[in-house]
Amino acid sequence: MNALLRTALFLAVAAVVSQLSARLQARESRYRGGYSRRPVRGSSSSRPRPGRSRR
Repeated sequence: MNALLRTALFLAVAAVVSQLSARLQARESRYRGGYSRRPVRGSSSSRPRPGRSRR
């Protein structure tokens, strides 16, 4: 009976950890996705090319 109780407790803890990990990964992907689509300030694509004027 003691081994069965330990196994059940282990599985319950594993399920909670798995759910928390999945939620964290979902939040992290939303966070990274929101910033990866924005252009970086001062990147080479936003700088004027030499010899061309910005209008």
